Amino acid sequence: MKVKRLVILVIFSAFVTVLVGCEAAGQPKTFSVQISPELKGKSHLTLAVLPFERGEPKADREDEWASIIEIKDAGNAVSDMFTSELMRVPGFKLVERSQLKKILNELDLSLSDLIAERSAGEIGKLLGVDAIVLGHVAECLYGTSWIGQRWHSFSYSIRIVQAESGTVLASAYVAQRGEDTSDVMGRCQQSVRVVVDGIIEKRAKR
Repeated sequence: MKVKRLVILVIFSAFVTVLVGCEAAGQPKTFSVQISPELKGKSHLTLAVLPFERGEPKADREDEWASIIEIKDAGNAVSDMFTSELMRVPGFKLVERSQLKKILNELDLSLSDLIAERSAGEIGKLLGVDAIVLGHVAECLYGTSWIGQRWHSFSYSIRIVQAESGTVLASAYVAQRGEDTSDVMGRCQQSVRVVVDGIIEKRAKR
């Protein structure tokens, strides 16, 4: 019985290895950037990037079979990445997180209360900006399979919403899964840079 089980495990291991190899070779990745005509027509825009919402974290797992490690603070980390990268967009002026906190303190509000209780348009008007950047990080994790295969996976979406009208000026979605676990947040940073490059490119096309 033990021999039979061992044979099944070996066969299944080889099968999974083939699947992972095919996935890595095809580099499965979902990436999309959309912008509206209104954004193309705006030469200057003041934006505030709010902390991104976070999907339900998966419980970390680490035993003799496999390991799964979740990046718990990925929402704040990815929103900070967008704050830095969006500064490269010609005509964009970003409000620093410290300035946001100062404004909210004066209004006796917290960022979490603001996001939960106000619409995007209301938030923009309260903060005195032309648009706000909202985002959602569905997952950001890495691990090792029971056959020793290392992997990482992350996905997130963003929206740039005009304060005055509530119109979505731009949106993007990224999902990536691949081999290696050495620098998951570095790979997130690369994807954020690609998203912003896409916004710059599409905005330049009149």
